[in-house]
Amino acid sequence: MKTNRYAAQEKAKSRHKKARIQNWKDTDQAEMKKILGCILWMEILSLPSIFSYWSKNFRYHNNLRYVLPRNRFQMLLKSWHFADNTAQYNADDRLFKITPVLNIL
Repeated sequence: MKTNRYAAQEKAKSRHKKARIQNWKDTDQAEMKKILGCILWMEILSLPSIFSYWSKNFRYHNNLRYVLPRNRFQMLLKSWHFADNTAQYNADDRLFKITPVLNIL
């Protein structure tokens, strides 16, 4: 999975031992489906900020925090990759980072 590879590269580059990326645990297809579901839910239920979806305030009540913890969601979203950054790509293909997704669609 390209997301795991990218996170490992970022973890190796990180100079801070307390950085959140240092606690990275590899993801799987089921967890990536959860993040996609969270993103779709956020499009349906529009709240003022991304933190509101995990708020315990009754005004923002939803069950997203039970699907995926906020910190894990943010780490996955930051690390989500579809292509290997170290691979050689055709210079004419400006969409090389999302080409695998476009091919599936």
